[in-house]
Amino acid sequence: MIRFSLGLSLAVLSIIIGVVQFFENKDALVSAHDSLRRTQRQVAEMGQFNQRVEQIKRVVLPQGEDQKSKIERQLGLSGTALEFKFLSNVKPNDPANQFFYRHEYEVSGIASFFETIKLLNLMETSPGFIINSICFRCNIPGKTEKDNKYPVRIRGYIYVFNPAQV
Repeated sequence: MIRFSLGLSLAVLSIIIGVVQFFENKDALVSAHDSLRRTQRQVAEMGQFNQRVEQIKRVVLPQGEDQKSKIERQLGLSGTALEFKFLSNVKPNDPANQFFYRHEYEVSGIASFFETIKLLNLMETSPGFIINSICFRCNIPGKTEKDNKYPVRIRGYIYVFNPAQV
């Protein structure tokens, strides 16, 4: 009888320990499953983020291409009466400008309507250029109409990214 009660108590004790371990393992399994889902979601979000960054890189100038001489060459302003100038003073090494930054620019001078349209089309298709305002036949000090050419002022932004950081 003692053997029977001892055996029965050991069986009950092993069942209790087994049930406790089962629920502990079940909680660990649920936790691991949730962690796996969270990791898979983060991987998918990072993939989407990387795709967005690649899309942004295609429409933004890389750092170093935002120099006045390069932009004038790109827009074909040399040999014309149009002048390009930066209106803002951006510091690319500033921690706030670590990944992306923008310059404010102005193109002003005298041009015909068709030259202006050609320049605007070139700016719209060039990476990084955003046109904010256009003024044709506007009053610019020191610029007057001559030979079917009129004063023009184009203002906007040039967006630049740092390839070393992005």
